[in-house]
Amino acid sequence: MARLLTFRSVLALLTICAICSSAERAWAGKRMTHIVKAEAVVQDGRTCLNVVSDGRLAPELYKVAFPERIVIDAADAAFQLTLLPKSISAGRIMSFRYGPITGQGVRMVVDVTQGTRIGRVSSKRLRGEFYLSSISFIGGKPSDDQTCDKVLGDDRPIGVQTASFAESKRPSSEPRSVSRPRELVVVIDPGHGGVDPGAVVNKVDLEKGIVLAVGRRVAKRLRKDERFRVVLTRDTDSFVSLDDRVERTRQEKGDLFISLHADSIDKAAYALRAQGAAVYILSHRASDALAKRLADKENAADLPAGILPKKASSGGEVRGILVDLLARETESSSSRLRKLLIDSMRSKVRLSRQPARSAAFHVLKQAETPAVLVELGYMSNPGDLKRMRRADWQEQMATAIAAGVQNFFDER
Repeated sequence: MARLLTFRSVLALLTICAICSSAERAWAGKRMTHIVKAEAVVQDGRTCLNVVSDGRLAPELYKVAFPERIVIDAADAAFQLTLLPKSISAGRIMSFRYGPITGQGVRMVVDVTQGTRIGRVSSKRLRGEFYLSSISFIGGKPSDDQTCDKVLGDDRPIGVQTASFAESKRPSSEPRSVSRPRELVVVIDPGHGGVDPGAVVNKVDLEKGIVLAVGRRVAKRLRKDERFRVVLTRDTDSFVSLDDRVERTRQEKGDLFISLHADSIDKAAYALRAQGAAVYILSHRASDALAKRLADKENAADLPAGILPKKASSGGEVRGILVDLLARETESSSSRLRKLLIDSMRSKVRLSRQPARSAAFHVLKQAETPAVLVELGYMSNPGDLKRMRRADWQEQMATAIAAGVQNFFDER
């Protein structure tokens, strides 16, 4: 028996070694492609991104809106640029950034002007083992649908970045568009509604009524600015599920999402201390115990209507959203919006001692749209409740929110 066990052990060890050796040979044969040069090119009204690599690339491209950008993924690739790229402003390309994707390769994100589409993607061999990939960005004219691969010729030194990246104000030969820019879509989301009253105090004051009143005032103020088209997820005392609120933003192609709430705290330890307005952004980890308590409460808002919450996908839905590069850009924009809203509110309404907060609110799970949740105040606090009942306070809060939104887009 001992000999048999020894033989089987040796056989198993040899099998494992053979597998490891085979895997090592396969890995060794899998060559990493290095991107050594990249530049923006404008030629005859066409805009191209030219990329030189020491092997053939097989890029995958897709367009993402709000703001408009082209995403380019290249598997089994890495950057090996001699110079770090600077901002691009050439033709339809407004800016460029890149970075590795863990276990996948690299991703390039190209911010483009409104109405830009992906044109032709071409690849040709340069001298030696180097290849040129040329991606054209086009508008509405069929004549634009050509590559710019002749601009970056074989006489250029490989591995030395050209001046195109450094020329942040390179003049464009494309005609200026005289068409009116599209309206910016702002989605205002008054929480609760219908069978879901939200927080209830004294059986008279209902959260759903206060947030709807403020939401209507915000919409009225923003509609005076011709840049905006304002969408209310509900404009009446009606119930809208959490998923439908998020889906409405996608359907309307929202550029911004603001959810309005005015909670009450049941726990006596928090009830009197919690007061003033706060602004939340999405995070899988709550900024504090109160933030987590409120997020858990709001995420169960569908239960009064008999709707069971959807099960999160494997790995955690919020975590899955936040790790994506595009969602991280959205998270950054949401954080900036939060700051501007707080700055605008500071001189008009009372803020909480910690106004910048974060938690895993379901309605903020928006991968492409900057989103915040504004806590107008706490109905469980007598002072906050008294203020929120007043029409002049509601108008001041609406004015502050509208100003924060305008400042956000003014910056962009």
